[in-house]
Amino acid sequence: MMISYEQREHFTAEARRLRAQAMADAVMAVGRGVIRLGSALVRVVREWHERATLASELYGMSEHELSDIGLSRCDVDAVVDGAYRGEARAVRRRPLLVRVSPDIRRVKVARITREIKAA
Repeated sequence: MMISYEQREHFTAEARRLRAQAMADAVMAVGRGVIRLGSALVRVVREWHERATLASELYGMSEHELSDIGLSRCDVDAVVDGAYRGEARAVRRRPLLVRVSPDIRRVKVARITREIKAA
């Protein structure tokens, strides 16, 4: 069976188009993977920074300030890691255990410190 020159050109053009589409799809898939990887990396760095900021704020507090919010110096690492469960106490305040943005956490620490210093 013989194919004409026009048919051969048509098949060649279609093959090129399909190959270009497959390459574009592969590049897009790689791009999406890179974006997902970048997003995961940003999320990990952001969480690390939040934990480091929280640890710095808590370690910067005195024993008296820590005890006013129901913590001791040995609880700081557990609070930062999110593993702190606390003891069963009659009055228990947990302003630093809620996972919120660093700005809100800093405001709460500052407000607690101000109340402590005012008393």
